[in-house]
Amino acid sequence: GNREGWYAPAPDGSRWLRIFQAFASCILFAISSAVVMNGAYIQFNLLLGLGKTLDCWCADITETQDFISGIQSWNSLQALLKCVGREITPCFTALFLLGYVGFFAALAGSFALLLDDGLEVWMVLLYESSLLPLLYLFYLSTCLCAKGASLSERCRQIPAFVNQLNMFGEGADTDRQYLVRYISDSAAGFIVNGVTLSQAAFLKQMHFLAAVFSGISGVLLRRYF
Repeated sequence: GNREGWYAPAPDGSRWLRIFQAFASCILFAISSAVVMNGAYIQFNLLLGLGKTLDCWCADITETQDFISGIQSWNSLQALLKCVGREITPCFTALFLLGYVGFFAALAGSFALLLDDGLEVWMVLLYESSLLPLLYLFYLSTCLCAKGASLSERCRQIPAFVNQLNMFGEGADTDRQYLVRYISDSAAGFIVNGVTLSQAAFLKQMHFLAAVFSGISGVLLRRYF
């Protein structure tokens, strides 16, 4: 039998199996990360393109001041916003939920780790560095939410922009006011699951996360200082 405190080396087959498992885990992690990054990149560029489309519409209405034609073009633009929002809603929602799950998982893991007094500093740093992908995922989802909220805010400001345009020709004021009212009543924006993503909602989320982080920081400060 083996003497106390002495262990036989692991068989070669078991060692190679562990190496293969570690290598497969790295490959799967790289593939899943690439899928998430590609999805976030596509969504971000779609939102960026929608913002540029709003800029083009504003530039066109400023140059032509054809407010009646502007109603038709706004209908097309509003339909584009709804269509894109409907198509990317599943991916957007999934990334949003994954980001928040990753954030709270990283927060809970860090909190539990910092409460353990028996760990050395290098072990804490090693564990904390393994949580960086989760925090980066949360950063991606936050950027997408901020971009969607910014798009809705720009749609909300367009009626005021149209109302400030200079008018040329008879009846221009009536047509302009009709377009302003039409855009306001359309309530266009970036819509996810039937809800318009606004900057107010985004700021409420950030306020909630800041409150959670502040509470955890207070507990840790009272423990260590």
